[in-house]
Amino acid sequence: MPISPANLTLYPAWRRLEGLYQEVCALCEGAGEEACRRPPPEGGWCAAQILDHLVKSEAGTLRYIQKKMGYSPHLPKAGPGAWMRFLLLRTALRAPWPWKAPAMVRAAELHQLPTLLQILAEWQAVRQAWTRFLEHFPPNARGCLVFRHPLAGRLTILQTLTFLADHRKAQEADGGDDVN
Repeated sequence: MPISPANLTLYPAWRRLEGLYQEVCALCEGAGEEACRRPPPEGGWCAAQILDHLVKSEAGTLRYIQKKMGYSPHLPKAGPGAWMRFLLLRTALRAPWPWKAPAMVRAAELHQLPTLLQILAEWQAVRQAWTRFLEHFPPNARGCLVFRHPLAGRLTILQTLTFLADHRKAQEADGGDDVN
């Protein structure tokens, strides 16, 4: 599907993210607060903690990109190294072994976790902020390195959106503190 130069919300990874967001919200609202806070028997994060982590990840990623683009008008262009790191990151997300979440996006402990409704409301606000940002993303910055992933290094906006969609899917599959 061709992408409108002025609107990245048409990008397939963003559409996947939106679909997953709608699915997860419906599942959580249907399951209820108690079920979403119940730790899995095999250990790891409960559904509410996974949501908390995803909200923190998406919000932090957006803040980083906005800050980076706000003070650096001459962002470097992506080269072959960026594409190799991105492919390695995508491979790592599919790996059978776990990765620890960075402290800044680690989920809150159960007793410190906001209610499910609060988490979903915050997530909705983050999604709206992303949508506004992507609707007006400068076409000339699409090939620039705008986000720095803790393991993979700098990524373009399209790589970042793909990472977020892959990350979300990995979280749904894993359900643990050791995240991909």
